[in-house]
Amino acid sequence: MGNARHPLYVLYTLYNSMAELIRLFTSKATRRVSVLNIADARPSLSPRMLSQSSDQQQQQQQQQQPQEVIDYTSLVRSFAYHKFTLETCELQRVQLGQLTLPELKTFFVVMHNMLAVHAHFVMASAPSNLVDRRLVTDHCFYNVGGSLYSPTLIETHMLLGSVKFPPHDPRFKLQVLSLSSDPVSILLALSDGTRSSPSQLPYIPKHLSTQIEQTARAFFKRTVMVKVQEAEVILPFFCKRYYREFGGSPMAVLRTLLPFFTPTQRQQVAELMDTESSVGIDVTYGPYDWAVDYPCLVLAHDSILEVIDETLALPLVLIHK
Repeated sequence: MGNARHPLYVLYTLYNSMAELIRLFTSKATRRVSVLNIADARPSLSPRMLSQSSDQQQQQQQQQQPQEVIDYTSLVRSFAYHKFTLETCELQRVQLGQLTLPELKTFFVVMHNMLAVHAHFVMASAPSNLVDRRLVTDHCFYNVGGSLYSPTLIETHMLLGSVKFPPHDPRFKLQVLSLSSDPVSILLALSDGTRSSPSQLPYIPKHLSTQIEQTARAFFKRTVMVKVQEAEVILPFFCKRYYREFGGSPMAVLRTLLPFFTPTQRQQVAELMDTESSVGIDVTYGPYDWAVDYPCLVLAHDSILEVIDETLALPLVLIHK
């Protein structure tokens, strides 16, 4: 098997093509949005301090800002999209058994996120309600090495292990190998392509933990609001979806996710815990934000090529830049 067919090489190449598709068919529109600082959304591979902002600064960002809008109709009619669709067929030829454990886990995380966005293309629109989202997560599949994987199946079977394959299923052996020992971190890496989930990145096996931590911190920085005077913490809808996995009670969810909050948020929550009993803190959840949050809206296109180069040390001549 040549280098071009290494599973991660194939996946990163597809990710690169998908990001370029979105760039080609993105236009600007103005709507009221909460802006995510690009520096916070893009985890660096070298240690650096992320700038902190107060709640007042966050609220000031709730103003008229240019928002990227995708022309799905033109996208799905384009030659570039049909080429991308054909390129996904390469996944049928990959052999996941050659991957190390960190590579296998990273492969499924990146494929989960990419498949969700590809499903938006197939639907010719981003989901606008929970029914649409269910269609994306449960009924869209990639054929990988002869086996089918949907976003839900990747999450429940391959990463969390909450549902088991029968032993005769060829995916059973991979499931045993890919299960995460830290389900909370893995869930914080999964994206459905909307702003109600963490921003998706082309994660790298050797930096997976660091990238997830920084991505989660950027996500909670823009979605968590701590109202000290009212003794209230507003969490994103994402936390309600994984209520059981994050602890199963309001305070357990808060304690589980606290390490991923910004230092300012952690200090505010600590003050609430010092002055209020657990019962006295009101943990609520914000509404679902259906605005898209696609990979190329967070990352520079060239950085995806750098990921491929750094991860596999393979020539990039086969990547269409």
